[in-house]
Amino acid sequence: HLRVSIPAAVNKNDSGVELVTAEEWLKVEPNNYGQLKQLAELQGDINTASKAMHAICGLRAMAVDRLWHNSRWPVAELNTTIKTFPIGFSTRNICIVGKFDNK
Repeated sequence: HLRVSIPAAVNKNDSGVELVTAEEWLKVEPNNYGQLKQLAELQGDINTASKAMHAICGLRAMAVDRLWHNSRWPVAELNTTIKTFPIGFSTRNICIVGKFDNK
């Protein structure tokens, strides 16, 4: 199973990290996330697959926002958005864009 590194800091001076599953990082139930990933991989139903991929990107964006707000840089603001580009370039045409602003 894929594991991702996230800061495991209990306080702002702790620099530790821990490995967690994608489901733990996203704070979703593993079976539900598995079903959502299967929907995102549907061949022949681009509408359903796109909606599922958009939902996955939304979960990822929320996880980034949550992690950022609990980080040691809370004085800066991070805004995440989901962007798409023409499907002619790739069938994976959804991405997360973050914008960093100093307060």
